Amino acid sequence: MTREAIEQAAGNLADPNICKTDNWIAGARWVADRMYSESELRNAVEISVGIALGASRFIINEESFEKLKKI
Repeated sequence: MTREAIEQAAGNLADPNICKTDNWIAGARWVADRMYSESELRNAVEISVGIALGASRFIINEESFEKLKKI
């Protein structure tokens, strides 16, 4: 998420009577920093499933990965 998008969302959501926009921006950055990238998620799934199946290598197909992302 770009800084501009974060600031725009914060401006749209922050109620100046309750919370400063800077706090919304800081919170959004905190969440974004803790999110996994798609490649990190795919790698974790492939390793976990491979271990569970006792396989030396497991590669998830695109359709299955897209379904998993929606869960």
